[in-house]
Amino acid sequence: LFVILFQTFADFLREKKGRVWRFSDWGMRTLAYKIQKANNAHYILMNFELDAKYIDGFKNMLDRDERVIRHLVMKRDEAITEDCPPPPEFNTLAANIDDEDDEEWDDEDDED
Repeated sequence: LFVILFQTFADFLREKKGRVWRFSDWGMRTLAYKIQKANNAHYILMNFELDAKYIDGFKNMLDRDERVIRHLVMKRDEAITEDCPPPPEFNTLAANIDDEDDEEWDDEDDED
């Protein structure tokens, strides 16, 4: 399923004379919050080059694909090509929060 999805996007880019600079498959990850009743999703990071006139068509393709629950397309001046490992899981970050830091934030709020 994932391969078919990538192939669809790659075909669109190839048809429009675009180029994929980087593709990172971060795999199945826990979402920070539920999206469309889903707790987990397959994350993909893709850096690509495409003429500006085709960007809306690319975003519309992502919007129409029911397998894509969220996407973000950002403009960059230069291509990023180096490998990008996935960030730590949200659950892992939440487990490492120091309670003392929370108290400091509470104290700051009282001063205002």
